[in-house]
Order: sequence, then structure tokens, then C-alpha cells
Amino acid sequence: MQVNLYMRFQVPQNVQREDTIFLNVTFKQLGIVLLGGGVAYSLYLTLYPLYTVIVWGPTVGFVIIMTLVFAFVKISHMTFINYLLHLIEFLLKPRTRFFSHKNLLYTPKYSDTFVHIDPNLKKKDSRKGDLSDKKLESILDKINVKHGE
Repeated sequence: MQVNLYMRFQVPQNVQREDTIFLNVTFKQLGIVLLGGGVAYSLYLTLYPLYTVIVWGPTVGFVIIMTLVFAFVKISHMTFINYLLHLIEFLLKPRTRFFSHKNLLYTPKYSDTFVHIDPNLKKKDSRKGDLSDKKLESILDKINVKHGE
């Protein structure tokens, strides 16, 4: 009997995937569905004795649809909640960086963070007293300013 020493243990391949509880439903999805179902049912119990189906039907239906969207819809391999949070972050954060001609480089993201550029470097440059692109790039690299934020 020959034993293969290299194939002794099985190594999990997809460790980032959440464990499923029932069919393809994860614990987080089950919690979202239970919470949304509870909210929808409480709305139904509150509105049913007082109003007709024209009032409580769309309200309960909207809560149920939003619960299912939050629990099961994925956009670009992200859950809908993560997609919504990334969208809000994208809309709120500034997408441009500004350069001030007063020897100060500032980013709107950190409004009180200023980086001072040594004015002596301007005098050493041969091009009409301005900083060349390569020197400015080396200065920014020295102070670890991230490009493209």
C-alpha cells in the first residue's frame, strides 16, 4: 500500500465565502429577512385595522421589496448594502486635488493639512524660478503624498 504524502489534507479553496445555513442563504441574509419581515408584519398589524388595502398594501409591499433587495441583490460582486455605502462615500468625497501657488499644497479631503514646499528649491531651478515637474514630483514623493486620491 502506497501513501501519497502530499495529498494528506484537503485545503479549503474559497475561504472568503460566507457559510450557508439553508440552501444558498447565509446567516446575514437570514437576519436581514427576519428583521425586514418583522417590520413589515408590524406595519401590517398597525395599519390593517385602521385603513383599507390601498393604504397598507403599498407600504408593506415596499418594506418587503426593500428587504429582499438588501438581502439578496448583488451589484459587481458586492452586496447591495456595501454598494450603497460605497456610492455614498463616492458622492461625498472630493475627487480633485488642488495646488496653491503660495507654496502650499492642500487637499480638500484634509482641509487643515498643509504641506510646505521649501522656497529655496525655486531659486535653484533654471526655468524662470518655477519648480520643474520632476522636482515637484520628487518633493511629493519625499513627503509621501498619495497620487490619485
